[in-house]
Amino acid sequence: MNCPQWDQLLEHLLEEILSNLSAKDLAKAGGVNRHWYIVSRNDRLWKGVFNEKYPLWLDEKVKITDSFFDEYVFFKNDLPKTKVQIVDDFETELSAVAFSLTGRYFGVTGVNGMFWLCLSDSMEFFHERDLNEYLSWRTADRIDFSPDESRVLVNGIRNDGKREFASFSINSESLSVHYICRVICSPEDFRGCWFDNQFVISAEFYKFNIPTAFGTSISQLWLCSVPKDKSSIADTIVCPFVRFLNRTGYVKQVLVAQKVSARFRRILQLAEEAKWEGTSLAEKLLELKTRAEIGCEDGEKELNALKRLLDLESDCSLCFSQHNPTPSTSNGEIWIQKEMSIDCNCVCHHPEDRLLIYVTGGLSERLNFKMITPEFIWKVLNLKSIEVDDEEENDTDGIDYVLKRVHHPDHYIEMPGTIHDIQLSSDQKVLMVALETVVEDDQGNVIGTQLEHRQVDLGKMIFEPKHTYGKTGTLAACTSENLIVSSHETEVTIWSRDYGGEPLIHLQHDEKVSRIAVHPRNSMILACVRKDLHVWTI
Repeated sequence: MNCPQWDQLLEHLLEEILSNLSAKDLAKAGGVNRHWYIVSRNDRLWKGVFNEKYPLWLDEKVKITDSFFDEYVFFKNDLPKTKVQIVDDFETELSAVAFSLTGRYFGVTGVNGMFWLCLSDSMEFFHERDLNEYLSWRTADRIDFSPDESRVLVNGIRNDGKREFASFSINSESLSVHYICRVICSPEDFRGCWFDNQFVISAEFYKFNIPTAFGTSISQLWLCSVPKDKSSIADTIVCPFVRFLNRTGYVKQVLVAQKVSARFRRILQLAEEAKWEGTSLAEKLLELKTRAEIGCEDGEKELNALKRLLDLESDCSLCFSQHNPTPSTSNGEIWIQKEMSIDCNCVCHHPEDRLLIYVTGGLSERLNFKMITPEFIWKVLNLKSIEVDDEEENDTDGIDYVLKRVHHPDHYIEMPGTIHDIQLSSDQKVLMVALETVVEDDQGNVIGTQLEHRQVDLGKMIFEPKHTYGKTGTLAACTSENLIVSSHETEVTIWSRDYGGEPLIHLQHDEKVSRIAVHPRNSMILACVRKDLHVWTI
């Protein structure tokens, strides 16, 4: 009887043998020959290895790469765990650090009003400026790049105590940086941000002399155009953008996501249709399900089918009536095939839509979301963002008079505490929230507070239930496409953004970490530690 050679073993027999190896030996076994390589990279083998290494995840599907082997290698080898450089040329304590959208640049600000710009790949600093001397600032505390990376926005406090931000242009070829303009805003803790490549958002706060039943103050956001250079400053446009009525507190933090999820956009569209038709959103969703022939006895499968329908990137409810859909269902699953018209004007085909995110309230705060369409921006630029007909103009009594002259969020999430900071991920799909919550004992008595980082899935507009990162000593967090990074006193902690669960790695520093930034494309992490910038890579 002839015994098969090792390189000729049947796949299931070889797989059974390899399943007894450690991860290190299993990876080496792939170097025997091509047959062994194919079998040793089998997802059935590496799924067990992966789940043994990360037992709290126990996921059935990979979420970052194409195989469990590549997933294991990513978390083992591609995490930043080596401190490659300490930049100690700063003569002041650092207050903020941030990467540009693609990670080509990063910027750093100092508590004395200085700011610096640097190339990420070469770590070459190409610009520094003293805003205390140049603009009479006493401190700079935030830096943001425009989406196209052609300009940078620096926030700070002037010597007279007023909040201000200044914009500068960046020449991508010569790396020259030039001052463009400056804008005052209020209150003091409001920070200006980019709306898109052309406009920035500033704010003014108006407190009522006498609090009313409607509210206590008004937060007026302004849209300010930023010219490409100082020579075009005469063409600057400043328009009232949105106006919010505050019952308590005020609008103090604003971000703009450069994309809006398909589901959120379609829900708003259906709600608008329901308003004009005199029906409800529930009735419009039922109409959508009927038109798409979604229906099964299992309510959960029916709901999942509806969610997938709302998440389709190239369709909306109007598309179903215009593009001759041919749906089919099986066990609650839905597949749709249709041809899309290049002339379609459906709301879901507008990539220019933006998502305005802002925080309001006092101690118990609210995270608000409002979709901004190109049509709305046209009205803003033509001073028609709030239009009232003649009959309404003469009616000056009642709450309707007030509410029709202010804007309202399309969606909001009540927070269980105070929001200290919000940051967007580089792919604009996740919002990081630094939150301070109250801790109670078994009898409901308040015994203290805890600081934690949470994340909001901007596709679903809900807190991710699996991502609760527990107590932290400082409130600094950021996220790339795959990682979430936060600081805890002298420690920087890294989690998987997709899986959650336990921390992947801890990076230790000798002194307290004030701010951090993670590169949007690779695993570089920057940590501000007093007057030094610590650089971590794989």
